[in-house]
Amino acid sequence: MHGYGLGRFALADDQYLPCAPGVEWTMKVTLELPNGAKVEGTAWRKDGEIVELNGKKYVRCVSSMEIGPKKQDIVNLKDFKPAK
Repeated sequence: MHGYGLGRFALADDQYLPCAPGVEWTMKVTLELPNGAKVEGTAWRKDGEIVELNGKKYVRCVSSMEIGPKKQDIVNLKDFKPAK
């Protein structure tokens, strides 16, 4: 995120929700700035439709983070791996 430090995720791989259409996450976030200050906020992720690109399937993901007066939206494609 522009203006913030690098993110670190505190969950183990087996604690993450699957990436699939219709999955939604809401989470509290704490960003640690380069000067050591901590800023708290809320983040959301909503997985949308499946997109096929170059023969590979992806899920369109929209992530938002609200920290203080700013809200940032990010749209990206994540590998789609059907549940077993």
